[in-house]
Amino acid sequence: MPNEEESKKALDDAGTFREEDPSRYYEIIGKLGAGGFARVFKVQHKKNKSICALKFIEPKNQKERNMIKNEVGLMMLCKDNHGIIKCLEAFDYKSKLWLFLEIMDEPLTPIVESY
Repeated sequence: MPNEEESKKALDDAGTFREEDPSRYYEIIGKLGAGGFARVFKVQHKKNKSICALKFIEPKNQKERNMIKNEVGLMMLCKDNHGIIKCLEAFDYKSKLWLFLEIMDEPLTPIVESY
């Protein structure tokens, strides 16, 4: 079992954020939703035409930013688990976090209510 330092390094390595403009690679198709934490858009990759979700986050402070970056690191470490939505790419651009996620084909509510 890794110690705390090894775990932190693994999260940092897995949760690498690109620092370039993500609009060079993705085009917004439509808005999927919004909440107090983020706005979510349906986007298309400009080159390979794949569809995914963009979770656009404006962290309120450094603590929130670090929490989100840790979450992305965990998602990347668990990318082979079919029960977890995959984070395809992550960008930290103009003080905003842009998470490109696997898009769900069906609403989440019926899945959650079935448990």
